[in-house]
Amino acid sequence: MVRRSVALNPRTPDAVVERFVDDIEVRAPYLGAPGAPTFVEPLSWQRRGHAERLIAEDCDAAMLPEPRSALEVAGVLVRAHATSEKVHVASSTVPLEPTFVEGILVRDEAPQVRRSLAGSVYASDRQRSRLADDSDESVRASVARYTCDASVLERLARDPSAQVRGECVHNPIAATGVLRALVARVPNHELAYIAQHSEASADLLADLAGSGSSHTREAVAANGRTPVYSLDALAKAPEVEVRRAVAGNSSASPEALATMVADRSDDVRRLVAAHRSTPGAALETLSLESDFEICLLVALHPRSTPGALKRLSRDGRAAIRQAVALHPSAPEVLWTDLVRDADAGVRELARRHMRSSPTERRRVAADESTPADTLAALAADSAVAVREALASNRRTPVDALVTLSKDADQGVRGLLGGRSGLPRAALEHLAHDPVWRIRRAARKRLR
Repeated sequence: MVRRSVALNPRTPDAVVERFVDDIEVRAPYLGAPGAPTFVEPLSWQRRGHAERLIAEDCDAAMLPEPRSALEVAGVLVRAHATSEKVHVASSTVPLEPTFVEGILVRDEAPQVRRSLAGSVYASDRQRSRLADDSDESVRASVARYTCDASVLERLARDPSAQVRGECVHNPIAATGVLRALVARVPNHELAYIAQHSEASADLLADLAGSGSSHTREAVAANGRTPVYSLDALAKAPEVEVRRAVAGNSSASPEALATMVADRSDDVRRLVAAHRSTPGAALETLSLESDFEICLLVALHPRSTPGALKRLSRDGRAAIRQAVALHPSAPEVLWTDLVRDADAGVRELARRHMRSSPTERRRVAADESTPADTLAALAADSAVAVREALASNRRTPVDALVTLSKDADQGVRGLLGGRSGLPRAALEHLAHDPVWRIRRAARKRLR
């Protein structure tokens, strides 16, 4: 690094610089630079190419007195007549002047250079159009894969080379007409890529659904554009991969999903249980499964029926019962059992659900089989309807009745005063109630 810095200093005499003639690290920055010492000229092309590659890879590390542009570096490399360096320039991420590219790289005798240029992100449509007529099929194949010109792609789709036609399939701009033309011109293993293409039309996918290749049918089954009637037919395919693709397709119909409820593959049934369009009857059938993942998915599914949730609420696995406790549409009859579940997690989730649903809390407060600790907690509920139901429940614990006798709502205190079996402490509070009817009834019962 020190020797190179000395050599690059414009004040260093040539006599001193010439001492470093055999040091490639020192010599590299001088190649092609204005005012370079004359000793760099007779270098062999091989050694010069290596030195110039150092410039292209790291201009800053070369510590040039006047940093040169990437275009200047590219010019130096191309003049080196070394194919590897020109490939490096052709595939560069640095924009190159069109005249420079078309005058040198497009006409280069090495196909590797032309192929790299065809795949460059900075190659223009005009340059790729010229390369589309190249005599080398690998160059045309590169154009077919990367061109953004629909007319060029249509022309290459009819190319006599199978390699070129195959690359057309992978071009994201390939229109339905190009894809349909390629169906009869590409090998069978390329049909799957056509079926996966984002531009494949529903009619084209319907045609490919009858392909003799299972890989192609699998790709059709996984494509969201595939018509429903084709997915219904593929749901009965003998290959499990095809059926699995249908079950995972968001466009699958409820009828197709119902067909696969009895599928012999666990993976297919799991995907059916997770699918948003699976009908309730199919989910109820799946709730009979012993597979943990299937049961968990059914318990969480928004379309699960009350029958399926009721069956799963009695499952021996606590995680399944917890999932039922989380379900927003669980039937009211389940909450009496869930708040008394042996698992603390299930009980807590059931109580949280009740707190989020006044209607559900009211039903629990009116249920005489609700545990005493749950009823006691409901005495402080924010919903008046819940406290009224609790005041009428014959199983409400004494502490809760005393709390309700001090309730701010007149209707709650009125219901409480009309019930039998009130503790004396509750009656004493009601005997001083601001409402004369409630006060008179309580004092009458205290005599």
